[in-house]
Amino acid sequence: MSSPLRRHGLWAALLVTLASAALLELLGLWQTMLLAGFLGGLLARRLVRGVLAGFLGTIIAWSLYFVAFWLLSPLSLTVAFKQVPEFVFLTVALGGVLGGLGGALGSLFVMVLFPSSER
Repeated sequence: MSSPLRRHGLWAALLVTLASAALLELLGLWQTMLLAGFLGGLLARRLVRGVLAGFLGTIIAWSLYFVAFWLLSPLSLTVAFKQVPEFVFLTVALGGVLGGLGGALGSLFVMVLFPSSER
C-alpha cells in the first residue's frame, strides 16, 4: 500500500514543526508540543528525521519565545534567570524532548500504517 503522504525533506518537517509549535504555544498549553512534533514527524516519515525535526522545531520555537519575552520585558526575564539560572535551558530542553518524542511518534505512525519496501 502506498502512502498518501509524500516524503518531505527534513526542512519541510522542521518548518511545519516550528510553525505549529509557535501557534500551539499561543494556546498556553506546553503539552501540545507533542502534537507539534507529531505533525513534523508525519512529514519526515523516517524516525531519525522525525525526531530531529520535532526536537529542533520546538527548541527553536521556544527559544524565539524567550527572545520575544526578553525584548518585551528584559527585567522580568533577568530576574527569573537570576533566581533559577538553569530556567531557560531546562525549559527549552523540556520542549525539545516533547517535540522529539512527538516527531518519533509521528514518523513511526506513518511507517506502521504505510510500510515501504524501499528501506
